[in-house]
Amino acid sequence: MAADAGRLTLAEGREGSAAMAAAGVAVLGAARVLPGLWAQGINPVPPCPFRLLTGHPCPFCGATRSFCAMARGDVLAAAHFHPLGPLLFVAVIALTVAAAVVALRGGALALRLSPAARQGLVAGGLALLAVSWTLKWFWLGP
Repeated sequence: MAADAGRLTLAEGREGSAAMAAAGVAVLGAARVLPGLWAQGINPVPPCPFRLLTGHPCPFCGATRSFCAMARGDVLAAAHFHPLGPLLFVAVIALTVAAAVVALRGGALALRLSPAARQGLVAGGLALLAVSWTLKWFWLGP
């Protein structure tokens, strides 16, 4: 079978789509469970190595707390913890549902993107991450 140059496969076949859906459910479930563990003094999330070494947040610091805030419906707190958190949380929900539907239909989860669209997606994502990190360093804090 010839490779489709414009195809970005996110999950191979039914098993891959089911695994992606299960991973999404696990992430969303953790966002609901972690605050209860934290309240009991249990923290299964390892500390950020970048922050331990530098004292500054990495580009992803606050994402876990952001997802936990989104899981309880607190969008403002989620955006404070990580500016991209609310958007990423909604994306995880959408990808989880899409992967489950595709798995039930027996297919592979894939996007068809031109090389220019793929480059734009990567560049846009990196730009958003840079803006988010800048906000964390200079405005929102740890």
